[in-house]
Amino acid sequence: MSPGSTKEMLEQLGEQPFWTRKNGQLVEGKAITKNIDIGLGETLVMTIAWGDISSAYFSTGIPNIEVYASLSRVEALMMRVLSCIKPLIRIKQVQVFINKLIDRFVDGPNDVVLEQSPVYFLAEAKNAYGKSIRVKLKTASAYKLTYLGAVFAIKHVLKKAVKPGYQTPAQLLGIRAIEQIEGSSKIEIA
Repeated sequence: MSPGSTKEMLEQLGEQPFWTRKNGQLVEGKAITKNIDIGLGETLVMTIAWGDISSAYFSTGIPNIEVYASLSRVEALMMRVLSCIKPLIRIKQVQVFINKLIDRFVDGPNDVVLEQSPVYFLAEAKNAYGKSIRVKLKTASAYKLTYLGAVFAIKHVLKKAVKPGYQTPAQLLGIRAIEQIEGSSKIEIA
């Protein structure tokens, strides 16, 4: 992660719980780690409080949502330790000290990582009968996808009449719009 993303993550860790969505409601949860396989072998993942907990709910109506991101074993250990000292992280002076450490020791991704490290997404949904569906997607690096996605959305809004008010990206751009962004694969449904 970049120094800025690392600082943001730590600030959120101090201020926010690990949110999940249960029966349509945001519920405070605990950090969960597990191994998943998206077709590239087992990957360690941990729950994160991304906006997908809301946007996926409003886009799909799915009432129970957890969001995970991959991390190394060292990062997982660091997150568990930081979770234990969460009250300390809320103290402004502690945040200032940690931010200084981040500035000194976190270099962030280099240009190669920024431009060439793809991101793999996996979504899995299960119904009340236990039947599941998995959806996979590969995109450009997270940083590259962010700016390419913003440009794509701006062009879309300038070309088409859109209804006013809050909309998730899928509601605004279409459920397969991400496939049109450079570096993205077709959405694979299994």
